Amino acid sequence: INFGKEDLPFLKEALLKQYDNATEKHEGIYNAIADIIADLNDSSVVSFVKKKYFSPTLDNEAQKLAMLRLLALTKTKESYTVLKELILAEPPLVEYMYPLQSVISDSLQLTKILFPELMRLSSDSLLADFIADLANQLLDSSYITIASIKPFEKNLLLTCESIIEKLKADPET
Repeated sequence: INFGKEDLPFLKEALLKQYDNATEKHEGIYNAIADIIADLNDSSVVSFVKKKYFSPTLDNEAQKLAMLRLLALTKTKESYTVLKELILAEPPLVEYMYPLQSVISDSLQLTKILFPELMRLSSDSLLADFIADLANQLLDSSYITIASIKPFEKNLLLTCESIIEKLKADPET
């Protein structure tokens, strides 16, 4: 199926809809819709996500993750600035950040916009791995310095210790 800009209102509505099988572990439908919207290269995407991200009708964490993915797929300075604003204000409560991480990793020059502020979330066990991986990629590519993330070292280490203790207590988690 080919979608055009005339389909954008329906696609945006579809991204906001609740689907019976769409849980945090089955977020594929939201990511697919976000990908289709991004392919249309419409300038209204950033304002749409900014307006709808905190909407009371958006009660599925997989939707939030897909909306952040949509911003990352837009690949503009504005979209990454809004992405940073939204993820800092209310990160999605999902254990699997790959749908966002895979897109962000494709554009490290834009990803550096998220740092060092994103490091504030490194004390969150759901985000620590995601943040550490991004920081490592940015460090390897010389987009950020160790000095810029050093103030957050203690947060990340404490979170890692907590995760290790949980794994020791229950290796199945």
